[in-house]
Amino acid sequence: MAQYRAKITRKGQGTIPPAVRRRLGLDRGDELAFDVGAGDIRLTPAARNPFLDLEGRWRQSEGMSPDAVDAWLSELRGHGRPESHERGGGH
Repeated sequence: MAQYRAKITRKGQGTIPPAVRRRLGLDRGDELAFDVGAGDIRLTPAARNPFLDLEGRWRQSEGMSPDAVDAWLSELRGHGRPESHERGGGH
């Protein structure tokens, strides 16, 4: 087992050695998880929420303007259709 060292700064920050970053597949901006056990601590890449990659993309859908996307979403939700209120679908 290889051992690496890192110095912690006054602000609690440290540099992860390049060999460790490569081994964990880490890149700038990635998050880490610290699993603290009774006698050890495991450092692993944090599970990433796959929906974060989609954040904000719906407004760029197929060249539609933001107003067109809003109207489309409103239609999908049943807003603006009188019959949707009769069925209890309106809010």
